[in-house]
Amino acid sequence: MYAPGSFGGFGRRINMAKNCSGALVILLSAGVTALASQSVSAQSIMNGVWNSVFTEDIGDRGGGPEPGDYTGVPTTAASRSVAQTGDAQDVTLPEWQCRPHLSHYGIRGPGPIAIREELDPQTLAQVALRTHMIFPQRDIWMDDRPEPPEWAAHTWSGFSKGRWIAGDVLRVHTTKYKRGWIKRNGLPTSDEAVFDEYFMRYGDLMTHIGILTDPEYLSEPLVRSTTFEWVTNWPRNLPFACRPLIEVPRSRADLPMLLPNQTAVIQSYAVKNNVPMEAALGSAETLLPEYQDKMATLPPNPPVATIEKLEREQNAENARRPR
Repeated sequence: MYAPGSFGGFGRRINMAKNCSGALVILLSAGVTALASQSVSAQSIMNGVWNSVFTEDIGDRGGGPEPGDYTGVPTTAASRSVAQTGDAQDVTLPEWQCRPHLSHYGIRGPGPIAIREELDPQTLAQVALRTHMIFPQRDIWMDDRPEPPEWAAHTWSGFSKGRWIAGDVLRVHTTKYKRGWIKRNGLPTSDEAVFDEYFMRYGDLMTHIGILTDPEYLSEPLVRSTTFEWVTNWPRNLPFACRPLIEVPRSRADLPMLLPNQTAVIQSYAVKNNVPMEAALGSAETLLPEYQDKMATLPPNPPVATIEKLEREQNAENARRPR
């Protein structure tokens, strides 16, 4: 049995060392002190609950972007094509209500994120960081386990490997995602997406830098930052159980989506916000400061009344379609 107050294998070693020479005791104590110091100074600094600070991208992270608002994203023709048939109301379907957020999307959600570390009981080495947010428990593996093989199943959280760099900066590399989304209005991500993250703590604040790469739906990496504030209480809704229910009564054949002829819905954001239609569709070019000069040369948008009339006509046409 372990002696009172001992810690697994460390306790056995310490007890054995009491019967050894003074030199051995000194060496052992130095090793334990160094390991404990590493855990406290670098590894455990992320532990706790962190609330999002909504000073960045409030439109996307609050009520959500409007259909057709792909600004700030290096979109491709493929991603725009998928997004223009999407409808944010698909989350009201019972089949989709409990669909988890992917970790590269959920990290920017409205709720808090809880982080706790798991230590090896024998060595006190950090094995993993467990996170909870609006997605299943995410495991960020800090040990030397290999990445899953190519044929391994993809998941909502992906497979994450973390390591400490520059002392107290956590770098995380995630692969093996399911197909998902960048924005609630339908901008997609493929199962080839890769997410690189950097977590940096400054007192009670933490900065998260996320770099999303997707060869199918992004023409270049998408870089975004998020700020979190440390809180002392653990919210009771982390983690939470999801139970689907009927939120919007509808026929089983009625699936929320935009049909190819519903162009007015997509154009509405640009027209009502006085953004050139080309710019609203996003692309790597639109992210550059010099694109403002090009915007001045783009053709003007149609009047708001014209788009609203077209939207009513298209909605009426689709309502007459057999279901």
